Amino acid sequence: MRTSYKQIFDHLALPCCVIGDDGQVIAWNRALGEVSAVSTRQAVGQPLASLGEFASLLYEQLQYGVDDKSVIRPVTIGEYSYLPAFSPIPELGWSIVLEARQPLTLKGKRSDLISTVSHDLKSPLSAMHGYLSLVENLGTLTDKQKQFVDRLYLSIEEMLDMIENLLNMAWIDAGMKLEIVDVDLSHIARHVADKYVELARNQHIDFKMEIQQVPPVHGDERRLKQVVDNLISNAIKYSPDGGTVTVTVNEAAGQVTFSVSDTGIGIEQEHHDKIFKRFFRVNTPQTQRIKGSGLGLAISYDIIRQHGSKLHLESTPGNGSRFYFSLPV
Repeated sequence: MRTSYKQIFDHLALPCCVIGDDGQVIAWNRALGEVSAVSTRQAVGQPLASLGEFASLLYEQLQYGVDDKSVIRPVTIGEYSYLPAFSPIPELGWSIVLEARQPLTLKGKRSDLISTVSHDLKSPLSAMHGYLSLVENLGTLTDKQKQFVDRLYLSIEEMLDMIENLLNMAWIDAGMKLEIVDVDLSHIARHVADKYVELARNQHIDFKMEIQQVPPVHGDERRLKQVVDNLISNAIKYSPDGGTVTVTVNEAAGQVTFSVSDTGIGIEQEHHDKIFKRFFRVNTPQTQRIKGSGLGLAISYDIIRQHGSKLHLESTPGNGSRFYFSLPV
């Protein structure tokens, strides 16, 4: 007995659909009809974005470009959350398969809300950031005008950093999936450190790089770069004028270790465990003047934990801090 592809598609257990390049629904299987309460007859031939809030969000993600994994967000249908998987179909459009996650708890609903709101805030702020960078092209600014523009620029960058951290937090809560490849940690460290050379010089910080060429490790390159960036940024941020920040990468006994040490204010022993908790910040006269969300270290800790390792801290008040992690070659 021959079974058509249409019958196979219609009886797949996972909710799925096929969308044309014009955004119209070409196919809509029975499982998707059951979870969405939109039947195949109602869906086929209609614009995807017109079939409910979840479908509108799926279409929006297609519009943003799903090659960028950061735009892929869970969608909510009833009491369940689904993670979409998008696959291009040459000369036709896209297939979308929804992978069911756990029923939404209060924490899950909060995470989805954070993800949605943060994503919606990021787009207009990015546009503001771009237009603001063009202001000086309109003519010579007075010193006062330039001061206002610089303050706006910094405020927008701080807000974008906060939103990025909230999106990362939601990604972790959703059950992060790492994209494991061979990663050159030496290259990542040099690339990120080079970005901070000018900032360190402006703050009169002696910025040292002791980066050996090491064998590749298995990891998510984008996420490891995020951790390295956060640790170097923090070291410079919390170091006084005339201080020293040292970025080190080396290999020993089959382990590649990345570390950042500084001669900054240091951290009391009682705070060593708390420092990796979300939104925790050491509250001292020295730290109150330094802006931050209290999320960077928590996110970095979770990323390294997902790599099967641990982010460590060595610190003495008044003598600086050292953050480090190791990964097997």
